[in-house]
Amino acid sequence: MMIGWLARGALAGFVWGAAARLWMRFISTDPQFSWGGTAYIVLVPTLIGSMMGVVTATHRPWARVVGTITVEPLGVAAGAIMLPTIMFGSLSYSRRTLPQWARAVFGVLALVPVLFVAKEAFQQHSLLKAGVAIAAYACLCAGMIAMASISIGSSRKLTSGSLPPATMTMA
Repeated sequence: MMIGWLARGALAGFVWGAAARLWMRFISTDPQFSWGGTAYIVLVPTLIGSMMGVVTATHRPWARVVGTITVEPLGVAAGAIMLPTIMFGSLSYSRRTLPQWARAVFGVLALVPVLFVAKEAFQQHSLLKAGVAIAAYACLCAGMIAMASISIGSSRKLTSGSLPPATMTMA
């Protein structure tokens, strides 16, 4: 069972990495890339996807921590702009235990880097190409947010009746 989840996660990560590499080629004004860089762009998400498969299969707290740490290599080099969107977006999307206002704040924080990418795209490309680039970037972010949410998110909203007595507070 775990091997199946690991393989599905790896495939999802590989597809995401390949799509990210194609997006980079599409938006580049100087499309010269190295094989090493391309391998990193595709292999790191493949490994992240594998870990998310393990997290999904095990349902253990330690796996969620390892899965969250595993997302961090996306913040290297050009991926640094995407990391806040992934982390804040995952918290906003999947942390149902947080108050709505906190989830909204995380959602806004997740959009800030996307707006920066949009500004850059409109400055460097035609309106059509910038629009396509932003839509593709949003899809890439959404895919990685969904993947990262496996380890960052919570699966259910807690109610006051489901909290241990020591953690209940007066409203």
